[in-house]
Amino acid sequence: MKYRTPLAAAITNFDPEVRQAAMQGLVAIGAPSLGPLIGLLKDMNREARRTSAEALGRIGAPAVAPLLAQLKDKDPDLRKLVTEILLKIGQPAVARMDGRADGRHCTSLAQGVVAGPWQRRRSGDLVATK
Repeated sequence: MKYRTPLAAAITNFDPEVRQAAMQGLVAIGAPSLGPLIGLLKDMNREARRTSAEALGRIGAPAVAPLLAQLKDKDPDLRKLVTEILLKIGQPAVARMDGRADGRHCTSLAQGVVAGPWQRRRSGDLVATK
């Protein structure tokens, strides 16, 4: 779908307002935007990678798998952002994190970000309390 290409390209723009507008457009399109956004996670432009990760997080559960893959990225700031995004997505993401994120960061975020029927075991794992 060609209509997504200009929006995806705009995420690489150096103007933060242009990046934000492009992100909002791709999020509004939803799951069909996953392909271009996943591709942008490998862009050389650091801000494009961050904006793409944020957009994927706003799309939610369909974006969990590509976001999980970013927990191995070389950029520690991107890994931290992706951890926060996954925890905000909640159960569909947290259940699949399986120790992939930085443990200290994940632990501190989980206590304040993940809402709902979750509790921490002594081992540090998040479990449903249902």
